[in-house]
Amino acid sequence: MKLRTKLSKLTIFLIIATIMLLRVGNKSNLPTLYIVPLIVALAAKYVIGDLDKGFVWSWYDVLFWLYALAIPYIVIQVYILLW
Repeated sequence: MKLRTKLSKLTIFLIIATIMLLRVGNKSNLPTLYIVPLIVALAAKYVIGDLDKGFVWSWYDVLFWLYALAIPYIVIQVYILLW
């Protein structure tokens, strides 16, 4: 699968999963700003998978984790700003 297609699926998943988790109340002692991106990034890793193939770490893995943590963080900031 092409990188562009994988990033598109990843972006859609990250945005939807973040909004869904924000709609659920946070009853933990952890700040929403930190825990939601971590949960969403781990779920994306499980559901969507890596951007590359194989078990060797590459720059695509670094890109994946930066992207998977940044997009939910941005969505949370916009969510807080608008609601």
